[in-house]
Amino acid sequence: MMGWPADVRRFLAGAFAGAISKTATAPLESVRMQIMTGNKGTVLEIMRATYERGGVLAFFSGNDADVLRTMPSKAIELASFDMYKKTLGRLRPGGSSTHPGGLATGCAGALAGLTSTLAMFPLETIRTRLAVDPKKYRNMLGAFQTIVEAEGASALYRGLKASLLGAIPYSAVRLGSYDGLKWAYKRRSGKEFVPPHMTMIFGAIAAVASSSASFPLEIVRRRAMMGTLPAGMGTLSALVNIAQKEGMGALYAGVWLTWLKQAPQYAVTFLCYDLAKAWLAAENGNGKHHVEEQPSALLAQRPHAPFSLPAQR
Repeated sequence: MMGWPADVRRFLAGAFAGAISKTATAPLESVRMQIMTGNKGTVLEIMRATYERGGVLAFFSGNDADVLRTMPSKAIELASFDMYKKTLGRLRPGGSSTHPGGLATGCAGALAGLTSTLAMFPLETIRTRLAVDPKKYRNMLGAFQTIVEAEGASALYRGLKASLLGAIPYSAVRLGSYDGLKWAYKRRSGKEFVPPHMTMIFGAIAAVASSSASFPLEIVRRRAMMGTLPAGMGTLSALVNIAQKEGMGALYAGVWLTWLKQAPQYAVTFLCYDLAKAWLAAENGNGKHHVEEQPSALLAQRPHAPFSLPAQR
């Protein structure tokens, strides 16, 4: 890995973090999506029906597509967030690439979310179909062929507008609040490094805050992907339609499952991302120049101190 640039290391770190966190929370995601797309019944009833459909593996239906989508998605999102944050920090008067300010960090998060969503949306549609209707869609290639033949290629981008609208608050709040919490911790504690347990706590808080802010748009997006919304209905009209027909609560159906799923998912994602960046930097031979990216150097200096994560670069 000698000579690999920082952007490549961030990309690989994001891919690793996304794969681990998605697989760990796949069963919760399966139940959550069935609730969001209108499946009736309690959580226990849905879990029982899912198990009867195919055993434990049924909870991981579509996970291969999810991991395939998540690895490049998180790689693009997290790496581009660092890139946008550094760029906006340099453009801001008095700013820096390390701490560009709250507004610039939020904007960097929104741009990172938009970039990732545009790049990976067709795989997201296929993954949703596989998880919700595995009898009809057996695998990724089969789902792709069925959707295109029956509904046209444009069906792969159904719900894109709602996704882009949702990506702005979701990514801005999640990435911005996580980065802000880390910065506040460093400032208050006087420490340069954030310990792993605090990284996980900050990731969980950021996930709950961002999912709450964008959840109604997520409901519209999932239903559009499944083709359960009237043709040609816009995002705002869909929100109003769902609220009128099913009540306001329908716009937050399954939100607690989203909290339950995303809190550990992003706790693990951010931890793995920082750890992977640190390991890749050390393997790349940058430890002597960038001690903040090399945990082994810190452990060598303080053998009895708790492990500390690197600063966000």
